[in-house]
Amino acid sequence: MHRQTILDNVRSRVSALVRGALVIFLTVAPSGGTPIPVISLSKVVSDSGFIVVGRITELTAGRPLTRSFMGEDLPGKDMTCRIEIEQALKGETPDTSVSFTFFLPDILIGAQKVQIGPSRIFFLNHTENKWTFTTLYRTSSIGRAVQSTDLEDAMERVLASIAAVIPAPDSSTEQKLEALYELNGVYDRGVINVLHTALADPNAKVQVSAVADLLRLDDVSVLDKAQSAFDAPPNQVPEYLLHNLAYSISVGVKTEKVVPALRALMHARFTEARRAAAQVLGRTHDFAAVVALVPGLEDPDFEVRYETVNALATITGQSEWTTNLSSYRRDETSYLKYWRGWVKEH
Repeated sequence: MHRQTILDNVRSRVSALVRGALVIFLTVAPSGGTPIPVISLSKVVSDSGFIVVGRITELTAGRPLTRSFMGEDLPGKDMTCRIEIEQALKGETPDTSVSFTFFLPDILIGAQKVQIGPSRIFFLNHTENKWTFTTLYRTSSIGRAVQSTDLEDAMERVLASIAAVIPAPDSSTEQKLEALYELNGVYDRGVINVLHTALADPNAKVQVSAVADLLRLDDVSVLDKAQSAFDAPPNQVPEYLLHNLAYSISVGVKTEKVVPALRALMHARFTEARRAAAQVLGRTHDFAAVVALVPGLEDPDFEVRYETVNALATITGQSEWTTNLSSYRRDETSYLKYWRGWVKEH
């Protein structure tokens, strides 16, 4: 098969999916059958024999060649890189730098980009006297050397290294956002303290990302900041960050005493915020949430109305009026008629 034909075939099979969680991109393997897994931070930390903070100072490409990759012969190059080590987070490396060669397909197919640049955390293994990345799909993470050495657990040291990026005065906005993405959903006291510090960052994107991370951990003290972000003028806050914010509310907020704040969110400009508010109100099992949910019955968004109907059924204990999406879509009029009537009577 000609080189260009191979490239065209691979390109045609790569897809980007946004799946209900934080906005991330998944890709499809060359065969088009099995999605490439998103490697979690905890897994790559566990699978790595060595984790270091350092910088790639040299990166050179060899001649073009074809190798087997993910079950298919792909064109690419052997890359030789040198990592200058600043700090070991797991394992003890014998030298202050490591050099090794790895195969990089011309089409990355979900592999993480490797490039010369500032300090990062690199995930490595050393077998048969050879250094390798633990996986090409997660070669590194944002991070920087930290002074604290009293953390015994490798995962804690990695988290501390990532968190150190956020308050650092020389960190760029992009680096801070990457660190906040890595820390989303991580319950660690040190991380939580850093997230609260990020609320005062001069950049609005950093602030909103920190709010999302805190809400994912059920820290409802920042719900007012979420409301401000949702009500901001269009284009002031990127839509992907508003999506992440709404998602964090929908999966993270479990505290029952949030009805007043969620009542305000039922009127938010951003549709996903209203959907999330209806979901969480239903989980409160608080009868006071009924009043907050009433506007959802008239919401212009189909999914807000659907979430509102289920929330009302849950709160009032009328399980016979709980529905799934397909059933609701077939007979929405009946559900809305019932709940509008029930609200008037109560």
